[in-house]
Amino acid sequence: FRVSSFGSGPRCVRTRLASRGASDTSRSKTKMAHAWDAEEEGEIPGETRMESVAEEKKRGRDECDTPRRMKKKQKKRVEQGKGAPQDYYDVYGSDAKADIELRHNGEPLRVLDLQGLLLWVLGDGMSPKWVFVRNKPLVRRVVLIMASGLDMGLVEKKKNLLEKTRKVLGKPLPFASVASTASTTATIGSLLSVQRKRKQKEQLAKINRDARPPLPPKHYIMSPAELKDNNYPIPVLMDDQTLACPEGYVATQPAGKLAPGSPGSPLHEMLSVDCEMCYTKNGLELTRVTVLDVNHKEVYDQFVQPEDPILDYNTKYSGITAEILKGVTKTLKEVQLEFLRMVAMETILVGHSLENDLCQLKVIHPNVIDTSLLYPHPKGPPFKPGLRFLTEKFLGRKIQEETHCSAQDANAAMELALLKLQNGPTFGEIKQEGEPLLDLLARLGHASSLVDRRHVLHKFASGSANAIVCGSDEDVVAKLKQEASNGNAAFIWGHLNELSEFYNQRVKERQFVAHHGISLLEHCTTPENLLKRSEEDGRTVDSILETIDRRIAEIYDHVEPNTLVIVTSGHGNTAAVKKMMEERHKRKQGVFDLPSWSDWCEDLLTRTVNEAKRGLCFVSMKQ
Repeated sequence: FRVSSFGSGPRCVRTRLASRGASDTSRSKTKMAHAWDAEEEGEIPGETRMESVAEEKKRGRDECDTPRRMKKKQKKRVEQGKGAPQDYYDVYGSDAKADIELRHNGEPLRVLDLQGLLLWVLGDGMSPKWVFVRNKPLVRRVVLIMASGLDMGLVEKKKNLLEKTRKVLGKPLPFASVASTASTTATIGSLLSVQRKRKQKEQLAKINRDARPPLPPKHYIMSPAELKDNNYPIPVLMDDQTLACPEGYVATQPAGKLAPGSPGSPLHEMLSVDCEMCYTKNGLELTRVTVLDVNHKEVYDQFVQPEDPILDYNTKYSGITAEILKGVTKTLKEVQLEFLRMVAMETILVGHSLENDLCQLKVIHPNVIDTSLLYPHPKGPPFKPGLRFLTEKFLGRKIQEETHCSAQDANAAMELALLKLQNGPTFGEIKQEGEPLLDLLARLGHASSLVDRRHVLHKFASGSANAIVCGSDEDVVAKLKQEASNGNAAFIWGHLNELSEFYNQRVKERQFVAHHGISLLEHCTTPENLLKRSEEDGRTVDSILETIDRRIAEIYDHVEPNTLVIVTSGHGNTAAVKKMMEERHKRKQGVFDLPSWSDWCEDLLTRTVNEAKRGLCFVSMKQ
């Protein structure tokens, strides 16, 4: 006999008895029993055909045929006289259903655990140990929903607000987030990216072992062509074929030919520079210059009075006010002379989009490391990442929130440059850590649908995946209900982001008032109080949980039977963690004369980090 899968509906296993004799039938039943026993233990897929050893070897591993191919094979066998269509019947029976049995040991699930279950159900993986899938071939599709912001502690406290979800999906399982400060996009990336195979890992490990020591700073210096392409000030070619500085500009000199009063060798190998500007009738003009060394110590910090009257102090982006410049008499020419005394031509200047600063200083310098080019933008040239973005991503803190500060920006640029020097040229570059899950599923013949915001789809939708753009959680629910009930995709992704957005908004609205030296932490006893919502617009954490509960239940009601439904938070309240880490940095640095970072503050941060790491996951089979 043969056990094959074909049919237009759910994948079903059918059998044809080669002989009607009692002995043959008995032997067939015995073989079938062994097959089911093996399948229950997760040793062989549910769609395996029972054949002779010789024929099995001949066919190799091509044992999971699509329903369409199996229909053709059935027709061919009937034409060859190998039985009639009615000889083929459903082994599972018309009322058979897929189901799952959780065998969880209490340890938090990881991203790999969820991916393993998904791939096992869809036909390219090993049976996971923490869950048993009964009648796996009958599973129609997998629906994976990410409800970002939920954490196990919050759900345990608010059980009554998630009654509908618990009723249809059961008890939540603990889920380990990628990191306590992971962004929603990073978590989505980890869920939708499959780890490389062992051979690929070994190749990468060999590359890392063979990596050379860190390259010297001069390796990262911009070439003359790059300086020109990025609008850095450069010498101009005169009529007599000589190079000269444009009018008003000065050029740094070799160490032995510095301005009067300077030593004969470079004072500093590397310096970071940042400037602030205000508006005059001539446009932007220099009002402050800050220079730091590699140890982040201030080498030079000077306010500058523009020649023309200031029309707009540009305070939001410069931090400069009329009171600050009151009494300042330093001119641009004086600053240029002082700058040339401390910066030799051999000195490496570090900055973020430093062309703007050098243009305002009116200084030409050949050795530049630009952090906006060291760390490529995800979209590639001509886009450049912002300093604020890079600082938050790689240094773990926020800058430029209320206003800009040249000392703060110069310090961040130097830290980013040193981080690159330490980790090598490929550090910070956009690279694919694993194979996109959607590409893997497409290779297996499975269609996928992603229901999410435009920026998420732009980053993660690939190949033939169906990308469905949504602008809100309500829109996501409507599209998910439609796709889960009528679509043809074997894998459907949806994202409920309201709680995570709520947390991010609360952090922005309840920032501590820096100029008063007051911190939110002084009024908090728990991480929940840190982000407690005023009810001006009627939204609270409780109301959002009730909405999430209703939406998950609605989606579940529209899912077809024999559908595996997975709901995970990915991470908890990472917005609070990021905010508190940033405040810790400011307090320890003595910014704005804030109170010192106490043991109580550290304890609160630790508790917040632990809660953010405790994500959750629901796993259920729709009956």
